[in-house]
Amino acid sequence: MYSYIRLIFVFGALMTAANPACALKVEKPNHPGIFIYQNGAEFQVKNDTVFQLPRNPFSIRYFSRMWNEKAKKFYTAQIAGFVNKSEMLAVRTGMKTDLIPCFSPGTGMAPDRSGFYTEFIIRSYAHHYLLYENEQNRRVQLISAGRDFSYFDFAIASFYIDDMTYSVNDFPYPELFLVVFIDDNLNNRTDAGELTRFTIQFKA
Repeated sequence: MYSYIRLIFVFGALMTAANPACALKVEKPNHPGIFIYQNGAEFQVKNDTVFQLPRNPFSIRYFSRMWNEKAKKFYTAQIAGFVNKSEMLAVRTGMKTDLIPCFSPGTGMAPDRSGFYTEFIIRSYAHHYLLYENEQNRRVQLISAGRDFSYFDFAIASFYIDDMTYSVNDFPYPELFLVVFIDDNLNNRTDAGELTRFTIQFKA
């Protein structure tokens, strides 16, 4: 019996080697993860999860490669926010960015005069375009630099919507729907592992 089982195992291994299409495909995330940080605590974000947060400032933390002007490798994190859930759900894995209203060409918003986004801007057809090359060319805070992926902090203390600015505490909506897109292979497509959708519910 042992010899028979061993023969089947060897035969299966040979067939897999001869035909790579038979091999099991293990999907690997394109970046190490996204996190919510608030009041000294950090929570990992899984796709389509819901977080309940106090109405205090918070950060979106994420891993990404650095923007590389010399190599023409323009790595960024693109973050959009909505108050309508349907807009978040319309952004799906496998879509070309030119078919996504908030990520299509030209929808990346410029930062303010400080070089940062001092307000989180909520618009249906726009996103925050977060890059980091060095301390002179950046739109986000670097937490730690890595060989491949570095860790960044995008702080959110206020919101801008409908020509009005609100602190997190005074934000008039009970929920914020967020989409984070990190185009790790720079192909302008939301491939598996590159897109994360999640919801923040603000506690009363």
